[in-house]
Amino acid sequence: MSCLIAMPHHHLSVLVRDTTHPPCARETQHTLGVLVRHNTPSVCSPILVLKSEQGFVGYKSATSPKLECNKATYETIQVERSEKGVVFFKGQNGKYWHVDGEAVTADTDTPEGFFLELREPTRICIKSVTGEYLVASKNGAFRLGDSDYENATKWEY
Repeated sequence: MSCLIAMPHHHLSVLVRDTTHPPCARETQHTLGVLVRHNTPSVCSPILVLKSEQGFVGYKSATSPKLECNKATYETIQVERSEKGVVFFKGQNGKYWHVDGEAVTADTDTPEGFFLELREPTRICIKSVTGEYLVASKNGAFRLGDSDYENATKWEY
């Protein structure tokens, strides 16, 4: 038997009770993450923090909508769900992500769709609806690459 244990702004855990051997029944608790409660009840979109080998995803500067993946501190990304597994990313400036072969910017009112693909226990690949994966460069830039997930960046989340 298992149950979820959650308190706002505390660790989200699963409590597992082993009842298969009554004389030695035991409970174990595994931490899954941190539950974040929004101040506004109507806001229930999950947030995401992404990290590449170069660093966290964040704005190039305070006045630029361009995103880079070599930051020492993270920016939270709002994830909005759509149909058929598609998600939209919205930056802290309230604008949606726009991605092309040159860069990623949070500067549009029209959402662009992505798929999140779990590749390792703590890593995901991000694929555009056009079939291209996000790839990170050593200089901190990230953009759309090719359609082979082997060449895609495995983002830590």
